[in-house]
Amino acid sequence: MALRTALIDLSPLTANKAFRWLWISSSAQTLGRQITTVAVLYQLWDMTRDTLWVGTAGIFYAVPTIACALWGGAVADRFDRRSIILVTSVLALLVSLALAWQAVAFTTSLGLVLLLVAAQAGFVSLGSPATTLARTSLLGHLHRNRHLVRSRALSLAERQKPFQAQTGQQNVRRHAERIVTTV
Repeated sequence: MALRTALIDLSPLTANKAFRWLWISSSAQTLGRQITTVAVLYQLWDMTRDTLWVGTAGIFYAVPTIACALWGGAVADRFDRRSIILVTSVLALLVSLALAWQAVAFTTSLGLVLLLVAAQAGFVSLGSPATTLARTSLLGHLHRNRHLVRSRALSLAERQKPFQAQTGQQNVRRHAERIVTTV
């Protein structure tokens, strides 16, 4: 198998500046959220040594995620999507900085940590529909430039595992299935 078929094609990133910035910012935000999630769960465990409090963080994440994502769809239809993405991303960044500050300051307030987790989940979810609509719009534009499939592959890779190079596992699996079905 050629190396070229095992890697994700990055040509959509060079072909469209708007898609490149959206992909880079989404990747950075996804990576930051994943790091924050692990850090918060570790901090809650370190503060309490109780799995119940670690699990409670899931509730404080899920409720605002569901509520704000539903409301975010209506907001994305009503207002400028770029403004929504910018405002919610900046607010989520500020909450992340507050989470980092309270961790460095060694605060022992469980309420503060859980409130910040809920706020961050809410801001990210509020901006999520606008980001999805912006990405879909850009992908439609790329379709005219013959980059639709490649840009969708990049978007999926960014959402699933940020900054991970494609290892070709899907291609290996596909070829293995062909071999098994022909035998």
